[in-house]
Amino acid sequence: MFLNQPYTFSAETVLPSQLRLVPRRIILWTLEAKPELWSPLAREIARRHYEMVEQLKKSPQERFLNLLLRFAVPVESQERTHSSHHVGLINQQLADLVGISERRLRHYLAEPKAGA
Repeated sequence: MFLNQPYTFSAETVLPSQLRLVPRRIILWTLEAKPELWSPLAREIARRHYEMVEQLKKSPQERFLNLLLRFAVPVESQERTHSSHHVGLINQQLADLVGISERRLRHYLAEPKAGA
């Protein structure tokens, strides 16, 4: 946003969502009007950049397991509400979320062979 370059990332939602676009000029105008917002914004950008770099350092298996853990519902919350937690994703969507091929994802999801 601050480099005047096209945004090269995309995102997909796993649940129905509504996105709101805030024009670049409005963000820059707000930061000019309220310079005290620069510091929290810079911290948030740095934090997200750090998290992204840390994710890229992990193996594909580790990224996949982390994704599954993010979808997990704590046992105690399930017991209290007696509801299930269902996230409907096809293999390609799961693979895209982790940054691996669908073929590799199928390999991770395959049941281990006896004696393996």
